[in-house]
Amino acid sequence: MKQLFIMHTQYNLILSAAVLSQCKDADNTLVLVAEFALSDDMRDALSRVFSRVIVVRDQFYKPTSALDDVREIRCLLRKVKGIRREWFDRVYLSQERIFDKIVCRWVKRNNPQAYCCHMEEDVYYSLNETYNADDFVYPDGWRMKRHRRRYALCLLGYPYDYQEVTYCYGMSRIYDGAAVLFPPLVRKEVAGKELREITKDELLAGIRALYAHKTVTYPPARKYLLFFFDLMERYNDPERVKALVHEMVRIAQTEGRTVLFKYHPRETDKFDAMAGTVELPHLIPAEKVLADLQDTDTVVVGNATTSCIVAAKLGFRTYSICKLEIPTNRKMHEKMTDMGLSCVTNIDEVLL
Repeated sequence: MKQLFIMHTQYNLILSAAVLSQCKDADNTLVLVAEFALSDDMRDALSRVFSRVIVVRDQFYKPTSALDDVREIRCLLRKVKGIRREWFDRVYLSQERIFDKIVCRWVKRNNPQAYCCHMEEDVYYSLNETYNADDFVYPDGWRMKRHRRRYALCLLGYPYDYQEVTYCYGMSRIYDGAAVLFPPLVRKEVAGKELREITKDELLAGIRALYAHKTVTYPPARKYLLFFFDLMERYNDPERVKALVHEMVRIAQTEGRTVLFKYHPRETDKFDAMAGTVELPHLIPAEKVLADLQDTDTVVVGNATTSCIVAAKLGFRTYSICKLEIPTNRKMHEKMTDMGLSCVTNIDEVLL
């Protein structure tokens, strides 16, 4: 069986490796459009996990205009033209980018029966508080994204379908299934598909397959408090978040917990240093840290990020400040609570 994976983030790659931990005999091709700085060590790890690795971009890139976006997509497509006529039995997609859609269209053209599987990416809820999953109402900013995608597809010479170029699950019609951490909690757009649970053991196997070469030094301690920070620009009220963090640090240290911080890999701004705390290497993914601390007494605190979802899946006591950041998105709060996270707005709700 030949499988094609089109992935973007370290989280995408971990989940792909998790799926492959139970699929040893397939011929697996990875097309990587990296949204992180790809190291030589990671290249080597990927070459051990996948049969073939095609790197079309090896660092994060943010287009400055729709035309710039089109130029970028054309450049990426030229780098994978070798697989345009190849036969694949399965294709795994993690994000609904124009590049991904076009390559998926190649696969379906060569093999109309190819199984199309969505790899978990924001599959449970939307971080945009104005999103309404029941009647598919999108905010104005997303409407502009749809027009930009429509324009880009036209310039790239591809016919478009208005529904197909929406931001959220516009491709759900062609998905045959999805591989996710929490199958009962997926959005209605994929709920009727064939759902495959990525188990805790598979998730750990995927993390270790990709990051066995990485070593992180942790201060010796009986118990930890671990903070995963989102990008600072995503916080609605950074000062309030900072005050909450400072208070948690104070209480945790009183309770004898060693406090660890992990910043977003693309973060350039940071909170003021706090005495007695340890900052972990920011380029090491959160999932690697969680795997390392699997057998410790660790409390995890974060926002509405994949690191919190993974922490809950791995059985950590996990707190999210998403109610503080996005107070009106009750559906998101409910889904995260169902995953096993505690959504808090003040220190009184945190048990350290």
